[in-house]
Amino acid sequence: MKIKKKSIIIPAFALLIGASLAGSISGTVAWYQFSTRASAAYVGVSGGTVGNLKIRLGTTAENKEWLTRLTFTDVADYLADLEDTNPYYGYGTNIIPITSGAMDKEASLNRDGVAGDDFYLNPIYRQGGAYSKWQKADKANYVKIPLQLCYVERDGVVEGGADAKYIAKDVFLSDLLIQEDHTNADYVDGARADLSDAIRFHVSAFADGAQENEKVNRLISKKGGTTLTNGKLDLDGDGILDTDYVADKYGFSDATLAPITYGEGSQVAFSNETAVRAGSYYDSEGTDHDEEKVYPMVVEGVGDSLDIKEDSKEYDTGKSKSIGKTVASDSEFLNVEITIWVEGWQALEDANGDFVSMWSDDYLNSKFDVGFEFAVDPVLE
Repeated sequence: MKIKKKSIIIPAFALLIGASLAGSISGTVAWYQFSTRASAAYVGVSGGTVGNLKIRLGTTAENKEWLTRLTFTDVADYLADLEDTNPYYGYGTNIIPITSGAMDKEASLNRDGVAGDDFYLNPIYRQGGAYSKWQKADKANYVKIPLQLCYVERDGVVEGGADAKYIAKDVFLSDLLIQEDHTNADYVDGARADLSDAIRFHVSAFADGAQENEKVNRLISKKGGTTLTNGKLDLDGDGILDTDYVADKYGFSDATLAPITYGEGSQVAFSNETAVRAGSYYDSEGTDHDEEKVYPMVVEGVGDSLDIKEDSKEYDTGKSKSIGKTVASDSEFLNVEITIWVEGWQALEDANGDFVSMWSDDYLNSKFDVGFEFAVDPVLE
């Protein structure tokens, strides 16, 4: 199916009033607020020894308890904790669609060298091109979850007064669920549309004290592949794509008007699947482009065992899916930051069967679920 060129119109990013969405600056329905739920699980290991991949929510300084499972309630409560005690307080309190702009599937969210993540909110009327001309999004507009992982092995032999040995093991993403929340059908005014294709899940894993260039980064979505992060918009809401004079901004000459392209580049993501597949994406002219390969980031198990298939540990020849290693220490751990947002440039199918980046009001307050699971291979390394 083709995109209608006239539908590639994103008037302006939505404004939030209180806890409900009031609409965009132009009055045209565009990108929307939603709720998130996130949970994390683990895969334990059994064999000649007993091992556990353990997880905790928060940073080392917070000294949180090691667990084997986190629920979405645990995450929500943490993000709502007091500002003076929790550095991640405020994330996800005012979620609206934003964009990371042009981004590779292995890129950091901090790409301009300035502290913080590079997320963008509002384009400026007639200021096309680079994202440096856009307004920056606030941390309240997306979710960031800090985790720490360790792998503990017990074999019944007490060493140093404890039967616990911290092991360095490759950690993989063994499951990533991104789906429409079941409550979308419970609204009095009718079911909410499914916007889960627009969800982005970013993993950044690093050892204590690591520099930015030492971190392992992975960007994942349901479909994976390419999303164009540029297009022609109608920011003034007059029903016509924004244009500007090519040479004379005041119109004194006979300079012709040309459509303005907002943003630049494209975003590439891994899929939340286990196998490589072909994909496609749409440009602003409505052309459907074929992608030769969309790479997966989830590993596959061997039957009912806890083993991981060897050929699923790489997303391309020689390129490991491992997000990092646990640390053979009881005082240093693998840090993992999970970032979740709604990508406003995602084209979603409308009532006419066209894929467009201007969403109908059926997406207003639409909810989705995100669940993820980490695993280590029980095979001795």
